[in-house]
Amino acid sequence: HARRLITQADLATALWDLGHKDAHKVMRPRHEAPLPGSPAHSRAQTGDHLARYMLAYYRAIYLLVRLGQPAAALVQLDRALELLAAAPPSSTSSYARRWIQYFRIACTQHCGRMREAGELAQSQLEEALSRGDHTVSGGLSVFAAVALLAADRPEPAERLLEQTASRLRPGEVTLQDFMLIGSLGVPHSYQGRARKAWSVVAAHLERYGASFQGRVMNRGLLEMSTCGLAAAAALKADEGAERKQLTRAAKRLAESARTANSPTNAGCPEAVLACLTGDRAAAVAALQKRWHSPMAPMVEQFTRRRLGELVAGDAGRAMIAEADVFLRAGGVVDPERFVSAMVP
Repeated sequence: HARRLITQADLATALWDLGHKDAHKVMRPRHEAPLPGSPAHSRAQTGDHLARYMLAYYRAIYLLVRLGQPAAALVQLDRALELLAAAPPSSTSSYARRWIQYFRIACTQHCGRMREAGELAQSQLEEALSRGDHTVSGGLSVFAAVALLAADRPEPAERLLEQTASRLRPGEVTLQDFMLIGSLGVPHSYQGRARKAWSVVAAHLERYGASFQGRVMNRGLLEMSTCGLAAAAALKADEGAERKQLTRAAKRLAESARTANSPTNAGCPEAVLACLTGDRAAAVAALQKRWHSPMAPMVEQFTRRRLGELVAGDAGRAMIAEADVFLRAGGVVDPERFVSAMVP
């Protein structure tokens, strides 16, 4: 019982620390002395396997989501798997393993290894669905669909996301809505259907935004992912009421996303706003500013390619070529279409 309480306290402290301004001090590497009262300090005092597993798990999330370091996060996730396997089995062990695998796939994809991430996502998705686990299946479906797009297979990606969306509960907003909404339109974008991409996302986005979760959870991140979809649809729409409506939607989302900053999200609201007005110089400046913030390797290459498209001459072509080498090495068949869909 005492160990269980310590483990729960460790988890609560880790969650609190992830959002704390001094989280980088608390989540310090193992060879440094842990701060008193930190998860690492509790782990050192108790030696509890579950406490150690949870610390490794949340340290990995911190490394990925806050610092954009997926390779370092993978080391911690592998450690978490080892510790979980060494702990006495419980009724939640398989559930915990699936979430570790979910973040391992996220890290693999953000390292740029699309093909490998897709294979892992597909196997984990099949296992989750066979167990009726729809909590993690939404995110796994997104990773599998992105890998299908990387392989130039947009139709299967579209079907997979449609099947996943059909499992969302109309009267209930969940984490799966957040995971899925930003990706629903991507297969349509890949196929050049910008207006369709936005229409698929818009209804879900309105429902999510009206919910309590939509108002308080990860504010700005979903807007960061979708403002480009609305802008691309606006630029494809005919002159008149539709274009004005879509432009207003894109501007509203981009403004809401200005406060968001994620090293695993390639969206750049300032660049979206500049593109809406045809201001190339402002778009370049926005992407260059984004370039100097922490970002995962895949996001870095997305940004490099988009910036290269806007920069004239040999410098722009060199940036595109460098990004394409990285993306093709990871399994992306058509880097231009893929990046355009992922970062509209």
